[in-house]
Amino acid sequence: PIGWVRVALCCGGKQAEALGAFDWHVAFHGTRQESLLPILATGRLVRPGEATAAVGDSCIKVREDTGRIRKPFYRVNEHTGEKELFDPNQTFCSPSIRYCQMPQYAHKKRFESPSGATYQAQVALQLRLKPNTYSVGQQTVGATEQIDPYFDNSEIEWYTKGLEHAGHVLTGLLITLKAV
Repeated sequence: PIGWVRVALCCGGKQAEALGAFDWHVAFHGTRQESLLPILATGRLVRPGEATAAVGDSCIKVREDTGRIRKPFYRVNEHTGEKELFDPNQTFCSPSIRYCQMPQYAHKKRFESPSGATYQAQVALQLRLKPNTYSVGQQTVGATEQIDPYFDNSEIEWYTKGLEHAGHVLTGLLITLKAV
């Protein structure tokens, strides 16, 4: 995407090729820098608080809670027009990098280069999402204007419980820097 540097994930590419995932839907997942290591170590996204791996006597987790929406609630899905029980304990992604770069997802972290220049850094992941393994719904960040000109706000959030085997494949690490 424009304004981002993409680093291909070798293992993701090989897995995507084996699964035929290069024909799947492209999506993005904004995240915190400190969440990268457990995500990249396991090669998959997980729900908040879910263990990604066991090391010795401890579990590695991505994070406990999103802090935004804590409990399931009923809503009308603006994409389908149907009433649904929306559960925030899912894995979220979007076809829009503009949505995923919002600070609720891709947290900004101050970074100083060796030359002394200061930047705000954000990271996101590019992935392939298997068709029919996820739901489509509206934005949940409280936006009052269109977030991305290529996607309606009613279809900008994709979410999955992630219980299906190989429902997504991580294919790229995305990094953007903005001068402060």
